[in-house]
Amino acid sequence: MLEAFVLGFWMIWSSDRDIYALSESLGFMVIAVIIRGFMSMTLPTMDGIWVAEIGVQWIYVALVLTAVNRLSNSFAATLAISVVGSLGFYWLSKPEHMKSILSPFVS
Repeated sequence: MLEAFVLGFWMIWSSDRDIYALSESLGFMVIAVIIRGFMSMTLPTMDGIWVAEIGVQWIYVALVLTAVNRLSNSFAATLAISVVGSLGFYWLSKPEHMKSILSPFVS
């Protein structure tokens, strides 16, 4: 939940400037991994499934930041995109949802 809040704040903060979606989303994912590590007080199991989960979340964050960069023409639009983007990231960060998405691709 904290990661989704940070993403929403990041999108609102980024609305009036040029966004480099791939590099900023990678930076956000590094912050998300650090937040997850501090919240659970354990290091993640860095296997193929974990890499695939982080990759899907990274692509999602890049797409949402691109949407903010392209579609944000008012503060209300920025807020709407940030709410939808944060809710989507929260949904993707749940392990059971990621397993259902990645199960056809990663064993």
